[in-house]
Amino acid sequence: MIIEVQKLDYFFTEGQMQKQVLHKIDLSVKAGEIIILTGPSGSGKTTLLTLIGGLRTAYNGSIKVLNKELVQAEYQTLVETRREIGFIFQAHNLLSFLTAEQNVSMSLQFDPFLDEQDKIARSRECLSAVGLEQKYKSFPDSLSGGQKQRVAVARAIARKPKLILADEPTAALDSQSGRKVVSLMHEMAKRDGTAIILVTHDNRILDVADRIVRMEEGKIVNENNVLDYLHA
Repeated sequence: MIIEVQKLDYFFTEGQMQKQVLHKIDLSVKAGEIIILTGPSGSGKTTLLTLIGGLRTAYNGSIKVLNKELVQAEYQTLVETRREIGFIFQAHNLLSFLTAEQNVSMSLQFDPFLDEQDKIARSRECLSAVGLEQKYKSFPDSLSGGQKQRVAVARAIARKPKLILADEPTAALDSQSGRKVVSLMHEMAKRDGTAIILVTHDNRILDVADRIVRMEEGKIVNENNVLDYLHA
């Protein structure tokens, strides 16, 4: 399994108060599987995604990602895990002083098998794959919101990670661009065995998933394969 979550609880702390936001979450994701997390705002989808990605530390239950236990993990373990994951979040987190090509190339800095020319070639390949072949040298300030999102997608896929975590990856994209992005991720999943979790409210892309996992009030309330969900 790429991901194995068991009996996961999570609490937000405000002063002396604790609010439980995840309740006994169980979720497994295998190589090559695409999971869509859906549910109302505030149901815990993004919190779960950030815990799986090692962006927060959990203290109850178990989160095994790429064979590493993340619950109560040391900081270095979380860092090492994050380096193996492709992230796509609504806040694009692009560096404003770097071009699109350089922003994507930055994600390859820890790859010992690529020299600088290889990194440039890989960056351009990924930018072209999301329809930005004319924007290699553009800085983020000159890009639209949708173009910035596509740079973020290119950056996430450039390292060919074993796991991609995406929070509303098509929210800023038109129908054609959104379909191109999710088709690219679907191809990666089936060709390379990449596991992908997508948090989305975009009903246009549900058909790329293998399973739809619905959350409400911090709990997983049902899981369906995509055909059962679409015909329910």
